[in-house]
Amino acid sequence: MQRFQRFGDDGWFRAKQIEVTTSILLAIAATLSIVLGVISPRLFVGPFELVASSVQGGQLWRLFTWPFVNDPDIFVVLAIAMLYIVGVCLLEGHPVDAEVLG
Repeated sequence: MQRFQRFGDDGWFRAKQIEVTTSILLAIAATLSIVLGVISPRLFVGPFELVASSVQGGQLWRLFTWPFVNDPDIFVVLAIAMLYIVGVCLLEGHPVDAEVLG
């Protein structure tokens, strides 16, 4: 079965033997946000939360960084794992079904 794709299967870049794709970048960013949020919530969570008064005050980055503010939670960890699994399956051309997801 031929897949619709505009570009090749190459990722954004290679880190040693890992082909870094969008799904891997998002999984790494979400994992890093959890770890940094646990280390220092005041430094890594506060400046990125979506607060309307701060956005009105000119802090427009908050409109784009709020998804990366995550509390350590089993559901966030499962969402990161699912993002990675589905992203890898789509890249390799495998159908995503119940067998792949466990």
